[in-house]
Amino acid sequence: MKRLTCSYMSCLRRSDLDNSACRELSKAYLKCRMENNLMTKEEWKNLGYNDDTKTAATESSEKTDSTASSKS
Repeated sequence: MKRLTCSYMSCLRRSDLDNSACRELSKAYLKCRMENNLMTKEEWKNLGYNDDTKTAATESSEKTDSTASSKS
């Protein structure tokens, strides 16, 4: 999760705090927090995201998760 946090913060700095430029990272970060019970699980639409739209960051996170679990 620390990597996601750092990536998101770095994106914000590069984009002059324009969070719309970092939307994919933001969604991946929130997904990670929900999966690790660091925040209440919410529907994406309640967080301002479209449910059926998978971002590249989310898909990448899922691939990383499946790779890690196959190594266990």
